[in-house]
Amino acid sequence: MSSQFQASTATNRRLVYSPDCNRSSEQKCAFPPSGMTIQKLNKENNVKAPTKVKNGRRFQKLSYKSIAKAQDKHCCRRKCLQGGKTGLSKGDIMACREAFWKLDENKQRNYILTFFLTNAIKSSGHQNFIYLVAGKEVCNSAWIESHGMSRWRYFSLKNDFENGRNTSDTAKGLFRMKSNRSMDAELWFENYRDTLADKMPDSWYYHLPSCHTKKTVYTTYVEETNNNGIYKPLSNTQFLRMWREKFKTVVIPKTKQQCFGRFDRERKLWFSANTLLKYTTDFEYVIVGAGSAGCVLANRLSEDGSNRVAVLEAGPKDNTWTIEMPAALTYNLSDDKYNWFYHTVPQKHLNNREIYCPRGRVWGGSSSLNAMVYIRGHAFDYDRWQVEGCDGWSYADCLPYFKKAQNHCLGENEYRGGDGPLHVSQGNLENPLFQAFIDAAVQAGYDYTPDMNGFQQAGFGPMDMTIHKGKRWNTASAYLKPALCRTNLVVFTETSTRKLDIENNRVVGVECHSAGRNVANIRATKEVILASGAINSPQLLMLSGIGNGDDLKELGIPVLLHLPGVGYNLQDHLEVYVQYECTQPITLYTAQKLWNMIPIGVRWFAFQTGLASSSHLEAGGFTSTRDDIPHPDVQFHFLPSLVIDHGRIPPDKEGFQAHVGTMRAFSRGYMKLNPNNPYHDPIIQPNYFEHPQDIIDLREAVKIARKVFAQKALEPFRGAEIAPGADVTSDSAIDEFLRAKADTEYHPCGTCKMGSENDPMAVVNPSGVVFGMEGLRVIDSSIMPSIVSGNLNAPTIMMAEKLSDVVLGKQSLPKSNAPVYENVKKQ
Repeated sequence: MSSQFQASTATNRRLVYSPDCNRSSEQKCAFPPSGMTIQKLNKENNVKAPTKVKNGRRFQKLSYKSIAKAQDKHCCRRKCLQGGKTGLSKGDIMACREAFWKLDENKQRNYILTFFLTNAIKSSGHQNFIYLVAGKEVCNSAWIESHGMSRWRYFSLKNDFENGRNTSDTAKGLFRMKSNRSMDAELWFENYRDTLADKMPDSWYYHLPSCHTKKTVYTTYVEETNNNGIYKPLSNTQFLRMWREKFKTVVIPKTKQQCFGRFDRERKLWFSANTLLKYTTDFEYVIVGAGSAGCVLANRLSEDGSNRVAVLEAGPKDNTWTIEMPAALTYNLSDDKYNWFYHTVPQKHLNNREIYCPRGRVWGGSSSLNAMVYIRGHAFDYDRWQVEGCDGWSYADCLPYFKKAQNHCLGENEYRGGDGPLHVSQGNLENPLFQAFIDAAVQAGYDYTPDMNGFQQAGFGPMDMTIHKGKRWNTASAYLKPALCRTNLVVFTETSTRKLDIENNRVVGVECHSAGRNVANIRATKEVILASGAINSPQLLMLSGIGNGDDLKELGIPVLLHLPGVGYNLQDHLEVYVQYECTQPITLYTAQKLWNMIPIGVRWFAFQTGLASSSHLEAGGFTSTRDDIPHPDVQFHFLPSLVIDHGRIPPDKEGFQAHVGTMRAFSRGYMKLNPNNPYHDPIIQPNYFEHPQDIIDLREAVKIARKVFAQKALEPFRGAEIAPGADVTSDSAIDEFLRAKADTEYHPCGTCKMGSENDPMAVVNPSGVVFGMEGLRVIDSSIMPSIVSGNLNAPTIMMAEKLSDVVLGKQSLPKSNAPVYENVKKQ
């Protein structure tokens, strides 16, 4: 018998059972008087004994929590459970319990009887022996607690012993011989656990991947046993009983709804930066950022089971209703929990205003914060990339990857995908204002286009949105969560990356830390991939000594690689709201009242339908401000509501508006490290309206919007003009309005420009590899050489899909030969 359970006879300690015995204080923890019942003992010691033994659980759960709880309990004056030189440490108790658990699993639950029979001397009501745990003498209570045994179980077996029952009788009553079917099932489960489960650090618990359930495990067992087994499979009841009794340490959620709930919170604790110090495994790929590109990369790179992939995300998971509910998008724009909450420096041409620049800091990145509009941009945008030195990035090269990612509600065709992970839908245009806006644009002389991502972008029509079954469908839902069941993928949440580890001009890993400031290094044997976005990716490069040498020297950062383009070439879309009062109560004004929000929310939580299931940007269009440009340079989003300060202030009247933005500004900005603290929010300088043509184009866009709103289709709903205002008619007055009200569309890009090696401002080559550095790529919106004509989420996902094949060395998808509408009809 193990020394942890050793008991030897001794004469120096008398443990008296006589009810009239005068016990000393040192003997208070010895066996109780023989006349004492279990119920009285429990009542005396304020112990709640179980009324029954449930599912064969006779011992306490093995965990640090239960051990710490045991150490808090009172024993004798020597404080056997309190640690120290003479007491038991947590390690002693854990080792004791683990060994006892193994004995329990090996059909030795009656070992206590064996203990009494071989080590107890019963004479004239006295019994002389001592208890040893880990070689230390302890009292009776400490012995029971250190074994994780309930007093009910202990005294039950002790009474068996005192009543003369022997080992063979007890064993016969407790156990039966196992059948071949049972032993075959146990062998299968052990192999299944060892193949798929992750052993928790500092614990004996195993975690099966979170996409599993007990039902799926049993189904797999039945299928494999029927196909390859000799014996018939156990029934579901028998299988689950075996699981409870034999494999207590295998943890799994009970239902699919719990897959990303309680169970993954345990995985989060395991894979948080608090355990990074203990996590020594090297990975093939380390991805910094779980945003629009990072989630795609995590999924695609981990499809090959031989690639161990780590994802480092500075923010938390996206499991909150404010992200899932499409209509609640303004909540996260106003909260820094899931948002970096950046601001630009004062903009000289915008009346010295600091422009709010939200960026996602959560699973899904900015796809968890955006308005869910799915726009790819124009085909000519990607042909321009090809001309600018990005070989393999023409529209014909990119369209197959747009289709690969997409699962459109209208099905597959030349331009749409039908079986990709990213669900894309169109609104039902229930509000009459949507159709009235589209009809008004047609009356103004612009084309109707049923699919702005298809043959013809120019025109007005319904907008595509990344909404699926009434919920936001971000990249975490589309790509990351379905891949969490893979044992070769690890996601570290709330883990910020401080800098890259560089050895001999090669990136070999990253240095990161948690909110608790625990610093650790994650190693990458193949590549580190930055997917942190247009602000954070160049910031991380500069913190690591890669960037403009002059800028880095000013901050005292050693220059490891001089790349002058890091942080420069910053581009963005600038927009303004053209707003009108509505003469009918059909806008979202009344829906945003508290008494209406409650039933709207209840309907969404119950059925994922109603007003809360849409972002309400269901109609829009593209057109041109000048005749001499090859494709549209203005985008319209129509909203049946009024927006004030990014939605942070509720509207005060019935109204509707068009978001009017220019798509290809000439101004270029930059972002630099903060001179006060390089790790704090960087300096963001977009240089809005720096080029004089930019304000001219946006002024023309406002005139186009007014032209559309003046049409007959909107007459039944159109009230007074709110913005710019009926008195704002001259060019100078419109320009003043633009300087006071123009704002970002949240589309920064270009700060790690992709290009040829002959371009002095290029940071990465067309494969995303950083020039002059091995083992490092950048894959996100920062590598766009020039901004596209539309929202950036869809192009970023496409780029990650395309470069995933490049990273894995796969053959690129065949080029598309789908035609594109070439002439823009300008009225």
